Amino acid sequence: MTVNRVLITGSNGFVGRALCQRMLLEGWKVRGTIRSDKNIDSLPAGVEAVQTESISSDTDWSKL
Repeated sequence: MTVNRVLITGSNGFVGRALCQRMLLEGWKVRGTIRSDKNIDSLPAGVEAVQTESISSDTDWSKL
């Protein structure tokens, strides 16, 4: 069985949280970006937190 994976930016915002929850319900493995460890509690349960300082054209997504 293949597990689909997705990285969601803005995962602790209004739309991002709803999208994370929906993707989890559909069986996806979800990683969500946060800017600070202080925001980790704002992610839906089951979302793996990935810290990024900022998002720009210079962001290196290869490690995520």
